[in-house]
Amino acid sequence: MKMTTKELIKQTTIPFSKWKKLTEKEKQEWDNKKLNLEKQWKLWLFKDEEVENNPKREKCFAMAWEMGHSTGYEEVEYHFRDLVELIK
Repeated sequence: MKMTTKELIKQTTIPFSKWKKLTEKEKQEWDNKKLNLEKQWKLWLFKDEEVENNPKREKCFAMAWEMGHSTGYEEVEYHFRDLVELIK
């Protein structure tokens, strides 16, 4: 399955009331799962924009992340798709 932005949001969203009840071990497992899903999503973005072999793709993503992560994954994707034109 492609790790689209909508799929990432769906799989990494957990209500705070549920989060509070998790043990420390469960929270760590959740965080690890989330990091893995974020990596898959980033690779999907690279492939979708056909920059998976571009040496500047990580820098481009880092800039998009800084610009949009506080607002959410959709904002990061928006900035990435805007910035990626500079490295194509």
